[in-house]
Amino acid sequence: MSFKFERDGTRDGSANCETRIYTLEKTMTSSADYANMLDWFNGDNVEVVLNEGIQNVGGGGPDINNEYMPTLASSPTNINTSLSTNYYRFYRYPTVLGNPNSNKLILIVSGTRSCGRSDKRRSTVTVNIEVFRAGSTLIFESQPSPALPDIFFENELSFPIVNGYHTGNVQTQTSLLPAIVDTNFFNCFSFGNGAESYKILDSIIGRPLTFGNRVTAVAAQDYKRTRRFADITYSGVYNFESNVNKLNEFNLGLFNYKYLEVAFGPIYILDGRETDILVLQEDKISYVLSSKNLISDSTGGGAIASVPEILGTQIARTEEFGISFHPESYVQWGYDRFFTDVKRGAVLQLRGNDLAVISEMGMRTWFRDEFIDSFNTQKLGGYDPYLNEYVLTTNSIELPVPVDCLSCGVAQTFTIATGNTQTYCVDLGQAVGLTTLTYSVPAGSTASFTVSVTYNGVTQTSGAVTTSGSLQFNKSSNSVNESTVVITASNPLEITVTPSCPAQESLTIVSVTLTSVVDAGKFIHNQYRYTAAPFVSPLQSNLITFATGSTSPIVSQYAQVTGAMGSAGIPTAGSSLQIISNKINFDTFDFVLGQDKFRYLRSNTLYPNTSVGISNLIAASTVVSPITGSSGLFSGSFIVPSSGQYLYLIWDYRNSAPITLCYSNTNTLAACCGCA
Repeated sequence: MSFKFERDGTRDGSANCETRIYTLEKTMTSSADYANMLDWFNGDNVEVVLNEGIQNVGGGGPDINNEYMPTLASSPTNINTSLSTNYYRFYRYPTVLGNPNSNKLILIVSGTRSCGRSDKRRSTVTVNIEVFRAGSTLIFESQPSPALPDIFFENELSFPIVNGYHTGNVQTQTSLLPAIVDTNFFNCFSFGNGAESYKILDSIIGRPLTFGNRVTAVAAQDYKRTRRFADITYSGVYNFESNVNKLNEFNLGLFNYKYLEVAFGPIYILDGRETDILVLQEDKISYVLSSKNLISDSTGGGAIASVPEILGTQIARTEEFGISFHPESYVQWGYDRFFTDVKRGAVLQLRGNDLAVISEMGMRTWFRDEFIDSFNTQKLGGYDPYLNEYVLTTNSIELPVPVDCLSCGVAQTFTIATGNTQTYCVDLGQAVGLTTLTYSVPAGSTASFTVSVTYNGVTQTSGAVTTSGSLQFNKSSNSVNESTVVITASNPLEITVTPSCPAQESLTIVSVTLTSVVDAGKFIHNQYRYTAAPFVSPLQSNLITFATGSTSPIVSQYAQVTGAMGSAGIPTAGSSLQIISNKINFDTFDFVLGQDKFRYLRSNTLYPNTSVGISNLIAASTVVSPITGSSGLFSGSFIVPSSGQYLYLIWDYRNSAPITLCYSNTNTLAACCGCA
């Protein structure tokens, strides 16, 4: 149903004639079968929606009301009229033989009073009611039952990832296009006439289509990185009978890890023996059974059987020795294995299952002193087969110890000798914002020192100072999370350093979609993402339904999202933001290159969703150029400005459609009815 009541209105010196316009558009579905429109109007209580339209009243005049008169009119003109009320009433012509209007039912509608005969003073009512009736086939849709949350069903298809992009059998992913996969999945039978059924032959006793039991659910815990320093994993096997070689296949989906005791420290040496694997951890020597596992009797009296298993039980030796962190000292020759344990000042020989501390043979104190003085340097081991000797040397080359980054916001106190330097790493996290590095020395300290911090290739330094202070730098990237702090002391120094976490700056994204009334009811997907190399944000996508109305411009979307810059879809200053119009699935709107536009604005002003506010926003915004694309996918990019609380992203779809109008320079009748 479409109703439009219109009096444009004017003002002169003798009388007031304000604008009075009311528009109502409704689509309704009959709840039952009715013999005529009057019965439906009363039976479905249509009266309650008559006041849901849009009104435009000028000059401070009274609001427009709508009233349905339920009694039948006595004549085709028997209906009330009013300045501020629109009336609706039915009339049925009498039954008269030979009268073409015999028993006809009509709807009478009256609008606001006119205030003159000129075009602006006239009052017009336009009514259009269109009825869609069901065809010969009635299809009833059953109410679907919701599936279990977070459950994914598996099919037989598999698609590789090539150069970081997912492939698909409909569309392969690119930097602009998503991958589209047709899984050929179905959950009903179709009869070719629009009717569907989930049972064979649509029979009440027919076998239904059901899902199998092999489903996969996602974990409630978020994914995170883990460091496995005391676990062993293994590849696939080589089958000489079928000539299948999977030795280079490490399938993490199998989760085939053998967990060793983490209290023994990281694994530094794995040496395969006949039936087990020699494992040298930092603080322990142990064996892991290979391709079998032991079963003991109920009293633990000993092994009575073995069962096949890739990696079996870890059996630790009773001695308190390991290899510390010097795998370069390990040498194997025949039955002998030689290595050092610097933490315990020992040089060890392992022959079969017998362990000998060969450094105890008259050189205990020498090795103890040597290993204390060169604790973090290389211990290179070798074997001389001619003299049957284990050869060991130590040098001044420091071991490549991994640098663990400390979390931001944690204070560290260092005591640094004269001329020495203290360097450590700080993990600032993914957030972006201003970061402050505070350093303090005890009161009365006169030691001279320098503090510097390097982030993303840029160094801030205090220079030579003797007092407490601070340094500031901007963490501008959410992909570079580490900074390096260097402290150099000219005199003996005690200093406390506290690197703060970035002071996150919030930003509000305001998405605005402007449309034309001619496109009301159409659909399109508005999308955007930003790039702060090498980081690329997730694609933000929204389905937009074009609205209708009498105001200008028509705003089909006005949505605000606030978040910390650098998180999710909130861009950072200086990043490249790509604004996209993507016609996918059932979308019906066609982007016209050269007419439709993208706009943006970063400002501290919040423009409200009003005609004046949106008009001011359009005037202050910048048009994105150039816009490229084809086949329903169009985009443009711009650099995010550095200041402003609000970032407006505007999809301007108000493209003008040229049409030919009939006109006349003589009279209205010629333009209206005499035009070809």
